[in-house]
Amino acid sequence: MNKTILLFTSLVLMIACQTVKSPKGIAENSPEASVIKFLNFYNSHLNDISNFRFVNEINPNDSNDFYRINYSQTDKYLDLLLSSGCISESYIKAQKQYFKNCDLEYQKTHQNDGPPAGLEADLVMIANADIEEELAKLDSIKVIKSEINGNKAKVILQFIYNDKKTYDLSLKDKTWQIDKIENLIE
Repeated sequence: MNKTILLFTSLVLMIACQTVKSPKGIAENSPEASVIKFLNFYNSHLNDISNFRFVNEINPNDSNDFYRINYSQTDKYLDLLLSSGCISESYIKAQKQYFKNCDLEYQKTHQNDGPPAGLEADLVMIANADIEEELAKLDSIKVIKSEINGNKAKVILQFIYNDKKTYDLSLKDKTWQIDKIENLIE
């Protein structure tokens, strides 16, 4: 009897401690389930992510000091995303190239004021504001489209403020991984 109560209590606590939010009707191991899993992971690490400094500190009194990508920080950020198990190596490679392109632009333009060009918005949510609210309401997002073509898939999600994002995924070792994230502009 005591073992049964203990087992039941443990099961209830396990269920109660689940923080994964997901719209109803999403099949386990589906492309959309991988996207939702990643968004939950991202939400749970948002404080850590906000502490990454993608550009080096500049001296505001030195007009010859301009933004440069802090590759140590971007690598740690990308390692964190990769640790979710939902992001592909091709996504990481594209993001590394994106950071290199930003750095080249800073070298050309000598930007040292305002938000660093290309890094004004969250790189995953592709938005400037209300990221926390959107991620807190993942159970309210709608799967607009999910199509699989062999080992490739495309998922379109509509978030609470009606913005839509497209996720391109590939199947690797029986796991769907995100290759690309884009805002859907209609």
